[in-house]
Order: sequence, then structure tokens, then C-alpha cells
Amino acid sequence: GRLALLTEREELEGERKVFEQAKSKNSGTHLAVTEGRVERGEDGEPIMPGHLNEVEVDGMALRLRYCAPGRALHGSRESEGKVDERPRHLVEMTRGFWLSEYPVTQKLWSIVMGPKNWSQESEMLPADQITWIEAVRFCNRLSRSFGLSPVYEIDTGARPVVLWREGATGYRLPTEAEWEHAARAGGTHAGDFPGDGPLEELAWYTKNSEKRLQHVGQRRPNQWGLFDLSGNVWEWCHDEWRRDIYRSRVRDGERSVVDPLHYHEQLTPKVIKGGGYYDLSDACRIASRPGQEVSNGYGVGLRICLPLI
Repeated sequence: GRLALLTEREELEGERKVFEQAKSKNSGTHLAVTEGRVERGEDGEPIMPGHLNEVEVDGMALRLRYCAPGRALHGSRESEGKVDERPRHLVEMTRGFWLSEYPVTQKLWSIVMGPKNWSQESEMLPADQITWIEAVRFCNRLSRSFGLSPVYEIDTGARPVVLWREGATGYRLPTEAEWEHAARAGGTHAGDFPGDGPLEELAWYTKNSEKRLQHVGQRRPNQWGLFDLSGNVWEWCHDEWRRDIYRSRVRDGERSVVDPLHYHEQLTPKVIKGGGYYDLSDACRIASRPGQEVSNGYGVGLRICLPLI
């Protein structure tokens, strides 16, 4: 059950201590505590959308793309999509953030979390069968490895909860709005999918995946250099899933909302985005937003976000 998920291994403080201590020396050079924490580079010029920054994790390059503030239409038109994707509304993101170039790979997962039994095994396949609890543990461990403060506080009491430490400096899952803003490249991609051209060129899905996971980064990226936003694996979001969340945000004829999110500390279903290798094109639309139980990792991986604070 849910409690078992929270206590399946040692608590975060003791987990992979050797890894964290060995990597803590990187904290002084990590982009989160240098120029990456502001929206200007070393030359004083604004960081351009899609700017690439790399940090090293045990010899592996973690590639992050800068997602700039801006405004874009989110959701589906009244005549399209599902009821929980409507109404279509204007979202303004007031702060930039870094997002991993592609989903977390099996290689990176194994470096941070240790060995895992995969349904398919290859270093550059996306990590899959990841529960939401495992995803937030990954974010915390990666944060600690760079000397950043963990975002999630896991309380394994009688009623387990995952608290969000809003002032933390570390990695977390992207909010649903951040994910959609990044997928649309701040409004550059107004259509159904994150990029230009047919879906076969952008995503691994049922039509071209041969019914299996594929290596990340092999399809065309979107305008901000982000790969695999559609297809391959679904991706966990930070937010609780609610069917009526869009309608509750857009009231009295207003059509815009600023920095939306809906986090809930209880282990309620969370939003997943992007679709999987086994899905039809409809599930791979940017606006698609099913919810999934936190204990169910079927078909789901993660992409990590480093907010600017």
C-alpha cells in the first residue's frame, strides 16, 4: 500500500550516503547556486530560451534547458479534447526554470538511486515503472548530491504525506503548467504536439515504437531543445490531479491565470503528461492530462525541474 511505498527502503537521511558525500564537492559549481539562479548569464545578457547548461553527476552530463517566462494558451478548445482539458486559457509564467533535456535515463537513475530491475534494460532508455514517491525521492537525492536543499519532506506517520518546502533550492518535478509551458516553448507551438512536423518525427508512440521503449533524444526536439515530451514514457508532475481544476481557475469570464499550480501534500492522484510508447496519438497531445495513483508507476518516468527562486 501507500505506507509500504514510503518505507520500502531506508529513510532519505541514510540512503546512499556515500553517493551524496562524494558529490557534495560539486555544490560550489552547480548552476543552481551560480548564474543559473538568475536570468542573466556571466556577460550580463539575458539567458535565451532553450539555453543549454550541463552539470556533471558521477561522470555523466545532466543536460538542462532554460525555459523563459512568458504567456501561452494551455488546454483544449471547447470542441476538442476531454472535459478536464477545458476551458482553454491563457497562462502567464512569471519566472524562468531549468528543465532536463529529456526524461531521466536508466543510467542517471542508477547513479542516483542504485540498481533497479527494468522491463527493458539499456543506459539511455528512459527510466520507467517509477512511482510518484520514487520520483520525489530521486529529486531529493539529486539535490543533496549538489548541496541543494531538498524540496520534498516525506512524513511516514499514521497518515503519510509529502510536504513541499517552497523555499528549497533543489530539484523537483515540474508543475503541470511548467510542463505545458515548456512543451509549447512559451507559445511557439500552438498545436497539439511539442514541435513542428508530423508526430512520427517528434515522438515514439504506438505507430512507430515497435511496442517498446526507445532511447531518449532520437526524435526531433521542440523549439527549446527538449526531447521526448510526447511519447516514450509518461512523465510525473508536481501537481495533484483534479478533473475540474481548469474550470475552477477560470472564473467570471476571465481567461488568464498566473503561475498556476495545485499541490496537495496527501497522496492523492498526480498529473502525468506526454503519453507513452504504447499510446495512440490522442494521449500524446500536450493538453492531455490524466491522473494516476502515486503507487502506480506503470508506463511513467520523470523529467526534472530546477526553478529560479
